[in-house]
Amino acid sequence: MTTLLQDFRYAFRQLRKSPGFAITAILTLALGIGANTAIFSLFDQVMLRNMPVRDPGRLVLLKEKSQADRGHTHSEGDEDLPFSYPAYRHLRDENRVMQGLLASSSTGVAFTSDEKTEQTSAELVSGNYFEVLGTRPALGRLFTQADDTQKNGNPVVVLSYAYWKSRFGADPGILNRTVRLNGNPFVIIGIAPEGYTGLSAEQVPNLFVPMSMEPQMDPRWPNNLEDARSRWLNILGRLKPGVSRKQAEVALNPIWHNIRQSELEQMTDRGAKFDKGFMSTHLFVESGGQGLPFLRSDFGKPLIALMAMVIAVLLIACANIANLMLVRAAGRRREMAVRGALGASRARIFRQVLCEGLLLGTMATLLGIMLGQFGIRILVGAIPAEQGLTQTFSTHLDARILVFTALAAMLTTLLFSFAPALAATRLSLANALHDRSNAMSGGGSRLRSILVSGEVMLSLLLLIAAGLFARTLFNVKAVNTGFTTDHLLTFSVNAKLLGHNTIDTRAEYERILDVLRGAPGVRNASYSMLPLLSNDDMGGSMKIGGYVPKPGEDIDFHMNLVAADFFSTLQAPLLAGRGFTDGDKAGGHKVGIVNSAFAIRFFGSPGAALGHMFCYGCGKVSDVADTEIVGVVGNIKSSSLRDKPDPFVFLPYAQSPDITSASFFLRTTQPPELAAAAVRNAVANVDRDLPIRDLESMDAHISNSIFQERLISGLSVAFGALAALLAAVGLYGVLAYSVAQRTQEIGVRMALGASRLGVVKLVLRQVLVLSGIGILLAIPISLALAKFLQSQLYGISSHDPAVLLGVIALLLVLSAVAGIIPARRAAGVDPMKALRME
Repeated sequence: MTTLLQDFRYAFRQLRKSPGFAITAILTLALGIGANTAIFSLFDQVMLRNMPVRDPGRLVLLKEKSQADRGHTHSEGDEDLPFSYPAYRHLRDENRVMQGLLASSSTGVAFTSDEKTEQTSAELVSGNYFEVLGTRPALGRLFTQADDTQKNGNPVVVLSYAYWKSRFGADPGILNRTVRLNGNPFVIIGIAPEGYTGLSAEQVPNLFVPMSMEPQMDPRWPNNLEDARSRWLNILGRLKPGVSRKQAEVALNPIWHNIRQSELEQMTDRGAKFDKGFMSTHLFVESGGQGLPFLRSDFGKPLIALMAMVIAVLLIACANIANLMLVRAAGRRREMAVRGALGASRARIFRQVLCEGLLLGTMATLLGIMLGQFGIRILVGAIPAEQGLTQTFSTHLDARILVFTALAAMLTTLLFSFAPALAATRLSLANALHDRSNAMSGGGSRLRSILVSGEVMLSLLLLIAAGLFARTLFNVKAVNTGFTTDHLLTFSVNAKLLGHNTIDTRAEYERILDVLRGAPGVRNASYSMLPLLSNDDMGGSMKIGGYVPKPGEDIDFHMNLVAADFFSTLQAPLLAGRGFTDGDKAGGHKVGIVNSAFAIRFFGSPGAALGHMFCYGCGKVSDVADTEIVGVVGNIKSSSLRDKPDPFVFLPYAQSPDITSASFFLRTTQPPELAAAAVRNAVANVDRDLPIRDLESMDAHISNSIFQERLISGLSVAFGALAALLAAVGLYGVLAYSVAQRTQEIGVRMALGASRLGVVKLVLRQVLVLSGIGILLAIPISLALAKFLQSQLYGISSHDPAVLLGVIALLLVLSAVAGIIPARRAAGVDPMKALRME
């Protein structure tokens, strides 16, 4: 132990004598460790971390796959997850392999307390929800099966711990207080455990409500608890001791097939093909310890790509430091040779150099942790609040992250320290004392060249990924939305959540619209049922008069309900016919407007579509096409900027028998943000209890909607630039050392008549060789890995030649720049001085 402490003290003194080397090495490694720490923190929270519940390894998630279905799904996330409530009851009551099965569904509610109303997130849960998860309340009690019995008969609510703190200041007197949810009285009975954020990290609930209260929580679907065709629930279960997932899957599928057979027998207008597809179903039992997979589905591939990129940056940093230490060891060859001559063993010399690496690694790790903490705060802060992920990600580095950082630091320290420590033991005493260039083994030079080629290879891979992501962001930003986005303000309300019926809701939206149209600075206003570019979607089957579908053709399109002046407010061009007016009322002639893609697909041109009839939501053979196409509009991006120009249908909001929320759009004569106060006053004058959400300009809304593309593009470009810079520095270091070692050779060449230009070409040739090897190795690897990124790209192929050639050219330019200084230094060698060095 005493000897080891001496080695560390000696290593510290040596590093103190070379502050430039020490600072460069520490900063380089700290940047790599810090980036890995920050990205791994996000990766861990999304991809690896289990829910904070009892024995999460015993939790399972049910997923169903079938070839056909006539149910209507209204649940966000994976379409294979939602189940009907009757199906849930059968699975819960008839299985013998589960300790319990729970059901849940996310929704939005209007929450009123102390005369303040806001729209917030809620999770409808079965009575055994907390029992199956094995959680304990932070205050009061949680639900039991007795709280989930009679329909609309259990008006109790549990608050999340975070909402209890933010809304009520963690007031312990909150228990038994009556609040209003969608205008209905509920009693607060408990607080969920601290740190528990629901089954899905993407849909963090502030409230938990019994499933029996669903009709009051989501008035759009009043019969969800009885309708076997309404699929809206996610199901998780806890396995009994000794039961595996495979055994549970085998036991549950007979029950599931009986459920499907019962549902099939209740359907009409079906054929043999549909029957076969409907019964070609299988229930999968998957790991459920991490909850629902929605966030992993959205962020999984981008985070894996970023994790690979920061690991590559760290490897490049290791190669750079290894090169620095090899050069440093070469410069200390006399010292090492003398120590060996005085009796120091090879093991002792190896350990001393290794101690220097460990010391560098330790200091870099401490700095890297601080940079990682700073980085995770920046990353989480960059996520817009509108995405609803503010409670999902923690900015604290917990023990898991610190362990990862320590392991990464230990591994990288060994990677960059081992080769220099080994090279320091391979010394020739006579050559070292005469300062011969071969005092270090020839393998040291080859190793440095291999490391630099490896840096170039990894840098090229990162730059290609950065180029693809940057082009994707550019393409997404350049998308034609189909309407004018500047001077457009948008917000959403949902009067149905307050318990209003359809007539009162429609009237309330019209009153809001009238007030907004008269507000100062508002040129025009309208509204639709679904917001634009918010990943909201609505669709159904369609019958087109006179059109016979081709075999296997899908006549199932997306739609939106819109009010009068909707297209003029958006400044979306009408290609034929007219827009909706106040005359398109309920009970009147049914009309619809289709987009250009619809008109061209079925009628050849926009003008030819006018006057044709269709029926939206048709499910029976006897249904008649009763809605006339009165207008054709350009292709509007509805759900997201990445939408394909598929057929789309717009129907009058006033003619729909079932309405819920409304998203308003205001065309302003001033910056739209200045109209926000007028919006709040207008809504409050109509209904002071009606909460407003997502009040923002359309430009800001679009920017927030592509935050993932912006984040991934920005980080990948930063990592690619850092990698290229490190590779250039590494290349410069190798060339500078090579020139220093070949001074005599260069002097001889020049004495024999070699020109300065020839010497420059000699050095730059080495640049091209080292860079070329790295590029040649990187190209096939990049082509293979880029396929993984294809689903994250937009408007560009993963094998885009422009990106590949551009990145190669950039890297060659950087390599040439890195080689210029050593080349000029070589060309300036004085032949006489070089020859006297022998």
